[in-house]
Amino acid sequence: IHFYKRSMADEELKSQEETSPEKLTSTWLTLLSCSLCGSVCRRAVTSSCCGSASQACRSCAVKRVTAGRTCWICQRADLKLDEDLVNCEKLREACSWFRDHGTLESHQVEELRELNNMSIRSRKLKKLGDKEKEMCREMLKKEDSKREKLEVEEQHERDKKEREEKLRREERDDRRRKEREKRKEKEREEKKKREELKKILEKQRKEAWEKRKRELAAEKILEEERKKVKELEDIERKVDERIENIITKLVEEQLEMQKKEIESEVLKKVRTARLKMEKEIKEEILNMKKLSQEHEKKRKEEFEKYVIETEKRLEEERKEIAEERLEILAEREQIENELRKQKKREEKKLKNEQSMILGKDKSRPKLSFSLNK
Repeated sequence: IHFYKRSMADEELKSQEETSPEKLTSTWLTLLSCSLCGSVCRRAVTSSCCGSASQACRSCAVKRVTAGRTCWICQRADLKLDEDLVNCEKLREACSWFRDHGTLESHQVEELRELNNMSIRSRKLKKLGDKEKEMCREMLKKEDSKREKLEVEEQHERDKKEREEKLRREERDDRRRKEREKRKEKEREEKKKREELKKILEKQRKEAWEKRKRELAAEKILEEERKKVKELEDIERKVDERIENIITKLVEEQLEMQKKEIESEVLKKVRTARLKMEKEIKEEILNMKKLSQEHEKKRKEEFEKYVIETEKRLEEERKEIAEERLEILAEREQIENELRKQKKREEKKLKNEQSMILGKDKSRPKLSFSLNK
């Protein structure tokens, strides 16, 4: 009994010491290794006489038994393959898991250690008497019941921790979901505001383009009037040239027909005709000039009125646009201020929540754990 207690204490010390990854792998290999070839067991079996102390690969065990018909641990004779070699399912599962993942889980290690302890106990019980065996069995039963109670309590604690973690995760997920919804709402509002600003800008562009069109039309009208004035001047010049040409032609014809005799008469007639023609043409030109001047005056007055009206309208529209821009800028500043305030509130709220979670504000009690009762 004292030996059993000492061995349990040594095993607890070993389990506490073997915390580094290298030590853990070495302990896993000792639990999983074949007692004959030394590698991780394949299709693990044990002998009926020695239990998990004789764990080995099935092929290695079959070779050894067929060669000597004896146990490779206790040297018991007359071993039979079909009766004395027992398949160890727990060990097989642990070996396949170790090959796939390169590690072992805690419950698998505990099961393998229990198998080893059971085999050690069974071998030690065989050496003891009947009374001592009964005492040892009672002690073992008590130890097993205590261990089971401890395992149940640990399981309850684990379940409690898992529930708490689950609740924390759910709260975190709810918080994140609410934050996402808030962000989406902000984005929608910003998008609406951008669209409204775009519409206003497009409207302003259209109005500016229409104003530009009107200005271009007014410029075209002015150019047309200038062209007409030039055309009138050209017509007057051409009329003068034509009159001179006609007069010169008439004079030349008359001179040719009556040269010296009719020179004086022709000259008189030409002068009179020329004077008459000049008077008539001058009168016509004066009338044309008066009409054109009156027309130009009317046009100029109308154009000046139109220009004054357009300038007034442009000034009014510019004032309206400037007022609208000022209103838009004021609204934008208000929105930015509100967004900054909201962001500060959210950051403050997050900091408070983090301090609550981390226990910086001494709102959460400190947890303490101990293995002793």
